[in-house]
Amino acid sequence: MCSDAADTDQPFDQRLRVLALTALELGDNVAAITVRNLDDDVQRRLKLRAAAHNRSMEAEVRAILSDAVRGGDFAASWLAVAERFRATDLPMPVRSPPRGFDLS
Repeated sequence: MCSDAADTDQPFDQRLRVLALTALELGDNVAAITVRNLDDDVQRRLKLRAAAHNRSMEAEVRAILSDAVRGGDFAASWLAVAERFRATDLPMPVRSPPRGFDLS
């Protein structure tokens, strides 16, 4: 990858060619990205999250990005999870009729 100084010194079309050549070198089914100016706290939390899932920080970021763009319907997936915890087999308690009240 190019350094930050080299990126700003080169014209846009030249930087685009460098990116295209880099993509060709990596193969057509593998992509690489660079995230600059990542907050230290975000990096620390990514490391902790990766350790909790027994994977590298890079693998954790890949998993997060894959989940983010998977395109599932949040509401439908939430309802599917909630359905597993729905108590439909519990007996209904016996209720007494409502008490009367006087409005006078």
